[in-house]
Amino acid sequence: MAAALHLGKSAPLGRGSLSRRVRPRLSGARGLAVDAPTTASTSIIDTVVAPIQSGLLVVHDATGLPWWATLALTAVSVRTAFLPVVYYQVQL
Repeated sequence: MAAALHLGKSAPLGRGSLSRRVRPRLSGARGLAVDAPTTASTSIIDTVVAPIQSGLLVVHDATGLPWWATLALTAVSVRTAFLPVVYYQVQL
């Protein structure tokens, strides 16, 4: 066995390897690791999805409901909140 398994320290970084982007890991719901978006991959979709995802996480953590019930509760809440707007639109 000429090659030994090297555990612990990693090999030194080569020239130019510092220019590569490293995606940091964030702790999501229930301690799961989630990739943080980098500036290059951030798009308009990410800016729309992030607040919705955060809102769902808040409702899920605050109520302790399973995910399917969190989605149903959030959908009913949003529809109820928009009910006056829908009523006004129908009256036009």
